[in-house]
Amino acid sequence: MFSEYDDEMYGTSRPMTRKVYETPSIGDFVKVRIRNGIAVVHDGQYEEEVVLRVLGLKYSGGTNDIVLLVNGADESIVVSRIKLDQKIIKDYSIDSKFYGLNAIVVNDYNLVEIKKILGAMCDICHDHNEWANNFDPHSGSKYRCYSCRQNPYRK
Repeated sequence: MFSEYDDEMYGTSRPMTRKVYETPSIGDFVKVRIRNGIAVVHDGQYEEEVVLRVLGLKYSGGTNDIVLLVNGADESIVVSRIKLDQKIIKDYSIDSKFYGLNAIVVNDYNLVEIKKILGAMCDICHDHNEWANNFDPHSGSKYRCYSCRQNPYRK
């Protein structure tokens, strides 16, 4: 991965640093800075800040590649987006209900802020339940929502 980048503001090459030292979870919201429709490193020049939902993560080469969902008003701001196809969905372990939607792929250096979501995400249907606040994700067990417990074949 790149260890330095050129910044037009300073005119010199500086080492890359991270603003956020934690990894977001699937379902969290992250703030990313955009310049000319492209996600930029957190301390570079920027025009807009957008808050996007994390769909998938993959560790590669010292950083995490993070797939973020782009929808609604953010589509006019983020120009460098991709359509989610079967290969990306498989590589990043994304739920298939997001097939065909717009997304961008960023890494840890692009994140400005992580907004953790309270609650838990169902292991089967991948729906978020904000009322599951007593579930411990580090316990080793997987959370299942009420609907999936009543109908185990639900997807």
